[in-house]
Amino acid sequence: IYAADGTLISDEVALTFDFRFENPREREMPRKFLLSREADRFNNQDVVLKLRERVGKTSHYQDYASHRFELRRGISTDFDF
Repeated sequence: IYAADGTLISDEVALTFDFRFENPREREMPRKFLLSREADRFNNQDVVLKLRERVGKTSHYQDYASHRFELRRGISTDFDF
């Protein structure tokens, strides 16, 4: 997840979507994102979830798709359990 200025505010995970199941439900892959402390600066602002794909067999990636949404983080403390 990226802020509007391009700052990465979550973890990045490489996932492979090469499923061949006919049933769309079998192709779902739930994913939770871990937001960084930097994400606090962008609360109540638009952020972008980017899907990226590898360019050929290189180590470079290009944007495949993206979705813009508003980041709304609740108030919490270090003592929440």
